[in-house]
Amino acid sequence: MSSSLENPYNLSSSHTQENKISFEFEKSIQIADNLYGKGFIRYLYGENNINEAESTLKALTEMLAYCRERKDKQGIAFVTANIGESYFVLEDNRKAEEFFIEAYNLFAELGLFQHRVRLAKLLGDIYSKLNSPMYDYLKAEKFLEESIKLARLMSCKVECFEAYKSLSILYEENDELEKAIIYLKKSESLKKEIELDERQRLIQKFEYESKLSDMEIRYNLELKIKIQEKELLAQAVEYHKKEAELYVHQLVEKNQMLQNILDSVNRASKLPEYYMYESLQELANYIKRNINSFDDSGLVEKKWAETNTEFIERLKLLYPNLTSMECKIASFIKMNLNVENISSILFLSPRTIETHRLNIRRKMKLKKRENLLEILNSIIE
Repeated sequence: MSSSLENPYNLSSSHTQENKISFEFEKSIQIADNLYGKGFIRYLYGENNINEAESTLKALTEMLAYCRERKDKQGIAFVTANIGESYFVLEDNRKAEEFFIEAYNLFAELGLFQHRVRLAKLLGDIYSKLNSPMYDYLKAEKFLEESIKLARLMSCKVECFEAYKSLSILYEENDELEKAIIYLKKSESLKKEIELDERQRLIQKFEYESKLSDMEIRYNLELKIKIQEKELLAQAVEYHKKEAELYVHQLVEKNQMLQNILDSVNRASKLPEYYMYESLQELANYIKRNINSFDDSGLVEKKWAETNTEFIERLKLLYPNLTSMECKIASFIKMNLNVENISSILFLSPRTIETHRLNIRRKMKLKKRENLLEILNSIIE
């Protein structure tokens, strides 16, 4: 048996009550496209506002007429139940009884027995009020017992508890103490069950919220670690990139220096002094042998590969007709090196480098106004 059955015929169920405070009443009335909608809005607005009772009942009456016109039996049942609730709150029990009975019977015809639980309890309360012209012991007993029967059938503990309590009071007021004690004990026993269910629900809620909190903490921690790892990886890549660029620039400077020495030696070798010629020629050959081309520089090659692998793979994927040399030259252009620098690194003539550069542009189908450096830099962004 569940702890409670939310009053299902009540148009202002819990999920709509949450919005009452911020309800834009007048605007909503204007937007509502029929009497049913307008009545529903007025009911929401007026249910807990005694000053709106008259307009609420008027709107519900309009709703009822609308449902009767459409021969909407279920709509009639819902609306009459709510009209009865309104009159019950206003303590007009005669009117409340009239609408409760109609809704009670309609719900029976429709087979919606869960909606009869509360109605039976309310009718029992109406008939059990002492010193009231509506007081009727037998009717009160009948409807309260029916409410208990339906509540047990629908597994509604709270509604069953309330009916037990009302029936116990009815018997006590009529000096049927034995019956009063029986139903009082039943109500107290059921009350303990409800409290136990509520404690269990709170425990489950706490466990769920704790688990959810732990999962969120773990998720945020893992996310933070991933972000840190990503940042560290980006820093490492940037470090290796700068390191490789430094090696390349150092190689450019070194080779440029050696090229200058070689040029000087070549000029000196043309002097007439024969004894200087052999010495200078030997020096020139020595320097020439020690000028490191890029392909012979294993360290620079390694650094270059560490930082340009992703770029080369992406470049080949986008432009598969580029040769390995063209991809290599493209990577140096991306480093903002000019033709002379690249020729020094690869130990190729500037004209050869320029030819490769033009081939790269052609294979990439670049227009004259497009900047090759900018295009290359955008490839891995």
